[in-house]
Amino acid sequence: MLKLLILLAIYIPVYAQTPTSPVFAADSLNRLYIVGLQYMNNGDLTEAEIAFRSIVAFPPQSTDWRTVRYFKGKAHVYLGDIYFVQKQYQKSVEQYQMVASDYAEIEEYSMTLYKLGRSLILAGKEVEGIQVLNDYNYNYGTQDRVADNSLYWIAQGYIGLHNYTAALRVLHQILRDFPDSPMAYDVRILVAKMETSLESSPPSSAVLDVLEDQNRITRNNLLQEKELIDRIKQLLQIKENLLQIQEKKLELLENVSGTRSELMKQNN
Repeated sequence: MLKLLILLAIYIPVYAQTPTSPVFAADSLNRLYIVGLQYMNNGDLTEAEIAFRSIVAFPPQSTDWRTVRYFKGKAHVYLGDIYFVQKQYQKSVEQYQMVASDYAEIEEYSMTLYKLGRSLILAGKEVEGIQVLNDYNYNYGTQDRVADNSLYWIAQGYIGLHNYTAALRVLHQILRDFPDSPMAYDVRILVAKMETSLESSPPSSAVLDVLEDQNRITRNNLLQEKELIDRIKQLLQIKENLLQIQEKKLELLENVSGTRSELMKQNN
């Protein structure tokens, strides 16, 4: 909390003293955003959280309100990612829900819906999670290339609700629609195990029989998503470099604006 207050004390007054100049809002938010990306890239999630929370707390009043919304939406996404990695699934749900309800214009919007559904299921809110993921699949399909993952988490949700018939139906859909999916082999094993157990045992025994296989696939699935996060971190480094270039442009714009003002004073 102290670091959050320090960051706000550093950046917000710069903007507050010049409310008619949007360049200061963009500059302050851009600097905070770069700080957050740097910490995420270095694996320091605690410091990254502080930076992104500072963006979320930034005053909404601005002549350049689109810039404020842009950075706040992205900050909510990264906060959700941070809490998900820390297995604070309810907190990740809250951040992703902010994006889902208020920031449909940012590029991460559709992927955030997938992350929201997955986090809801892991938070024990299977019914809500299944609904979100079904809506995601209907509206975005394979746009983000995680349709097989999305179906897998829907199956997880049904297993959590003890609806094994529905879970098997979704698992079969993965094998039918995504035969080359990285998880296809493990899904086949899980399907065979579930079908054998359900045929030979009452549901309560079948649950115990398949849990070990289910948990193994879940661990493998999360490892695959960790690899995806690692690739995203590499992209963040590239984005950070681009943002630093943008920051220099903002500083140049500020200097040019100041020089122009001085020339106008001298001419007058």
